[in-house]
Amino acid sequence: MIAAFIFSLSGYIIHIGLGRYFGPEEYGIIGVIISILTIINLIFTSGITPGVSKYLSENKKWSKNLITKSIYIQLILSIFITIILIILAPLISKYLNDMTFTYYIRLAALTIPFYAFFALYHRGFLNGYRMFKEQAITRISFSITKVTVVFLFVFLCFGIESVIFGYLSA
Repeated sequence: MIAAFIFSLSGYIIHIGLGRYFGPEEYGIIGVIISILTIINLIFTSGITPGVSKYLSENKKWSKNLITKSIYIQLILSIFITIILIILAPLISKYLNDMTFTYYIRLAALTIPFYAFFALYHRGFLNGYRMFKEQAITRISFSITKVTVVFLFVFLCFGIESVIFGYLSA
Protein backbone atom coordinates (compact mmCIF):
# COMPACT_ATOMS: atom_id res chain seq x y z
CA MET A 1 0.00 0.00 0.00
CA ILE A 2 2.87 2.36 0.78
CA ALA A 3 4.50 1.45 -2.54
CA ALA A 4 1.28 2.29 -4.42
CA PHE A 5 1.06 5.62 -2.59
CA ILE A 6 4.68 6.49 -3.43
CA PHE A 7 4.10 5.46 -7.05
CA SER A 8 1.07 7.76 -7.30
CA LEU A 9 2.88 10.56 -5.47
CA SER A 10 5.82 10.31 -7.87
CA GLY A 11 3.48 10.76 -10.83
CA TYR A 12 1.90 13.77 -9.14
CA ILE A 13 5.30 15.32 -8.40
CA ILE A 14 6.44 14.79 -11.98
CA HIS A 15 3.32 16.37 -13.47
CA ILE A 16 3.24 19.33 -11.08
CA GLY A 17 6.98 19.93 -11.46
CA LEU A 18 6.98 19.64 -15.24
CA GLY A 19 3.87 21.80 -15.48
CA ARG A 20 5.65 24.56 -13.58
CA TYR A 21 8.97 24.16 -15.39
CA PHE A 22 7.75 23.94 -18.98
CA GLY A 23 5.32 26.23 -20.74
CA PRO A 24 1.82 25.09 -21.72
CA GLU A 25 2.87 23.99 -25.22
CA GLU A 26 5.82 21.87 -24.07
CA TYR A 27 3.92 20.44 -21.12
CA GLY A 28 1.04 19.60 -23.46
CA ILE A 29 3.42 17.63 -25.69
CA ILE A 30 4.77 15.81 -22.64
CA GLY A 31 1.22 15.01 -21.49
CA VAL A 32 0.25 13.56 -24.86
CA ILE A 33 3.43 11.46 -25.09
CA ILE A 34 2.99 10.12 -21.54
CA SER A 35 -0.66 9.31 -22.33
CA ILE A 36 0.30 7.37 -25.46
CA LEU A 37 2.93 5.42 -23.53
CA THR A 38 0.52 4.73 -20.67
CA ILE A 39 -2.02 3.22 -23.05
CA ILE A 40 0.64 1.06 -24.70
CA ASN A 41 2.12 0.03 -21.35
CA LEU A 42 -1.29 -1.33 -20.33
CA ILE A 43 -0.69 -4.10 -22.87
CA PHE A 44 2.31 -5.24 -20.84
CA THR A 45 0.74 -4.91 -17.41
CA SER A 46 -2.59 -6.51 -18.25
CA GLY A 47 -1.55 -8.96 -20.96
CA ILE A 48 0.94 -11.75 -20.38
CA THR A 49 2.16 -10.44 -17.02
CA PRO A 50 -0.86 -11.49 -14.87
CA GLY A 51 -0.81 -14.93 -16.49
CA VAL A 52 2.87 -15.36 -15.67
CA SER A 53 2.19 -14.34 -12.08
CA LYS A 54 -0.73 -16.76 -11.79
CA TYR A 55 1.06 -19.79 -13.23
CA LEU A 56 4.31 -19.15 -11.35
CA SER A 57 2.40 -19.05 -8.08
CA GLU A 58 0.47 -22.23 -8.88
CA ASN A 59 3.20 -24.49 -10.21
CA LYS A 60 6.88 -24.04 -9.42
CA LYS A 61 7.83 -26.93 -11.76
CA TRP A 62 6.99 -24.81 -14.78
CA SER A 63 8.94 -21.80 -13.65
CA LYS A 64 12.07 -22.12 -15.82
CA ASN A 65 10.10 -22.87 -18.98
CA LEU A 66 7.49 -20.22 -18.18
CA ILE A 67 10.10 -17.54 -17.49
CA THR A 68 11.99 -18.31 -20.70
CA LYS A 69 8.86 -18.26 -22.86
CA SER A 70 7.41 -15.16 -21.22
CA ILE A 71 10.66 -13.23 -21.75
CA TYR A 72 10.69 -14.31 -25.39
CA ILE A 73 7.04 -13.33 -25.94
CA GLN A 74 7.51 -10.01 -24.14
CA LEU A 75 10.61 -9.28 -26.22
CA ILE A 76 8.89 -10.02 -29.54
CA LEU A 77 5.73 -8.13 -28.56
CA SER A 78 7.60 -5.07 -27.27
CA ILE A 79 9.81 -4.85 -30.35
CA PHE A 80 6.79 -5.28 -32.62
CA ILE A 81 4.83 -2.54 -30.85
CA THR A 82 7.88 -0.26 -30.83
CA ILE A 83 8.30 -0.68 -34.59
CA ILE A 84 4.58 -0.14 -35.22
CA LEU A 85 4.60 3.04 -33.11
CA ILE A 86 7.68 4.35 -34.93
CA ILE A 87 6.01 3.66 -38.29
CA LEU A 88 2.66 5.15 -37.24
CA ALA A 89 4.15 8.24 -35.55
CA PRO A 90 3.55 10.53 -38.56
CA LEU A 91 -0.05 9.32 -38.86
CA ILE A 92 -0.67 9.86 -35.14
CA SER A 93 0.92 13.31 -35.39
CA LYS A 94 -1.27 14.18 -38.36
CA TYR A 95 -4.34 13.06 -36.40
CA LEU A 96 -3.22 15.33 -33.54
CA ASN A 97 -2.73 18.21 -36.03
CA ASP A 98 0.88 18.72 -35.00
CA MET A 99 3.67 17.07 -36.94
CA THR A 100 6.22 17.90 -34.22
CA PHE A 101 4.80 14.94 -32.29
CA THR A 102 6.41 12.53 -34.78
CA TYR A 103 9.89 12.98 -33.33
CA TYR A 104 8.73 12.69 -29.72
CA ILE A 105 6.53 9.66 -30.36
CA ARG A 106 9.41 7.88 -32.06
CA LEU A 107 11.77 8.76 -29.25
CA ALA A 108 9.26 7.64 -26.62
CA ALA A 109 8.70 4.36 -28.48
CA LEU A 110 12.23 3.36 -27.49
CA THR A 111 11.10 3.13 -23.85
CA ILE A 112 8.58 0.37 -24.60
CA PRO A 113 10.89 -2.70 -24.46
CA PHE A 114 12.39 -1.50 -21.18
CA TYR A 115 9.00 -1.00 -19.57
CA ALA A 116 7.80 -4.34 -20.92
CA PHE A 117 10.59 -6.15 -19.08
CA PHE A 118 10.12 -4.11 -15.94
CA ALA A 119 6.41 -5.01 -15.93
CA LEU A 120 7.19 -8.69 -16.47
CA TYR A 121 9.76 -8.72 -13.68
CA HIS A 122 7.80 -6.57 -11.24
CA ARG A 123 4.24 -7.79 -11.75
CA GLY A 124 4.93 -11.21 -13.22
CA PHE A 125 7.96 -12.78 -11.59
CA LEU A 126 8.06 -11.07 -8.20
CA ASN A 127 4.31 -11.36 -7.71
CA GLY A 128 4.23 -14.93 -9.01
CA TYR A 129 6.95 -16.01 -6.61
CA ARG A 130 5.11 -14.12 -3.86
CA MET A 131 8.08 -11.87 -3.23
CA PHE A 132 5.84 -9.04 -2.12
CA LYS A 133 8.46 -7.22 -0.08
CA GLU A 134 10.83 -7.19 -3.05
CA GLN A 135 7.97 -6.11 -5.28
CA ALA A 136 7.20 -3.16 -3.00
CA ILE A 137 10.88 -2.19 -2.81
CA THR A 138 11.16 -2.39 -6.60
CA ARG A 139 8.09 -0.20 -7.07
CA ILE A 140 9.32 2.37 -4.55
CA SER A 141 12.80 2.38 -6.09
CA PHE A 142 11.36 2.81 -9.58
CA SER A 143 9.17 5.71 -8.43
CA ILE A 144 11.97 7.56 -6.65
CA THR A 145 14.43 6.92 -9.47
CA LYS A 146 11.93 8.13 -12.06
CA VAL A 147 11.34 11.44 -10.26
CA THR A 148 15.05 11.96 -9.62
CA VAL A 149 16.23 11.12 -13.12
CA VAL A 150 13.45 13.00 -14.93
CA PHE A 151 14.18 16.22 -13.06
CA LEU A 152 17.95 15.73 -13.22
CA PHE A 153 17.76 15.36 -17.00
CA VAL A 154 15.33 18.28 -17.31
CA PHE A 155 17.62 20.57 -15.32
CA LEU A 156 20.72 19.44 -17.21
CA CYS A 157 19.34 19.31 -20.75
CA PHE A 158 16.38 21.69 -20.78
CA GLY A 159 14.08 19.93 -23.19
CA ILE A 160 11.19 17.59 -23.71
CA GLU A 161 13.67 14.90 -24.70
CA SER A 162 14.98 15.04 -21.14
CA VAL A 163 11.65 13.81 -19.82
CA ILE A 164 11.60 10.90 -22.25
CA PHE A 165 15.22 10.01 -21.44
CA GLY A 166 14.37 10.28 -17.75
CA TYR A 167 11.53 7.78 -18.14
CA LEU A 168 13.82 5.54 -20.19
CA SER A 169 16.57 5.65 -17.56
CA ALA A 170 14.28 4.97 -14.62
